[in-house]
Amino acid sequence: MQKDGEITEKDYDRLKFVTERARRSYVAYAQQLQDLYGDIECDDLDLWKSLHPECKGRKTFGIGSSDPDFLVTGKISSRICESNDDARHSQELQKVQAELEKEREARQKIESCFEQFQEEREKERADQAAWQKAMEEKLKNIGNK
Repeated sequence: MQKDGEITEKDYDRLKFVTERARRSYVAYAQQLQDLYGDIECDDLDLWKSLHPECKGRKTFGIGSSDPDFLVTGKISSRICESNDDARHSQELQKVQAELEKEREARQKIESCFEQFQEEREKERADQAAWQKAMEEKLKNIGNK
């Protein structure tokens, strides 16, 4: 919870920047992060680089010659928003698992109906065989009289 007088990283007008370019870069980056990821706190190096195309192949503005992944995550050359990617993949996985469960239930229902059909068919065949045998006996009895 924020205390009175405290500023956050989203208080763009109250934050102090070394240069106007640094302020513009930060504001643009923060707004793009919000648009892409909502309230999930993460960094996205590819997004940062896309906002600074003039630095392609050179030191990235705001990072210099340091390993940018290390500066953002503390891990050397790692993915930046793994937690966000993991959350997105987890949601997709849950959707697929729910669809798979529906497919399984539908398959079980079809298999159950098919088994019931086969049982009814076997019963009909047995009834038909019994009727045929009874008719043959009657015909045999008629022929013997």
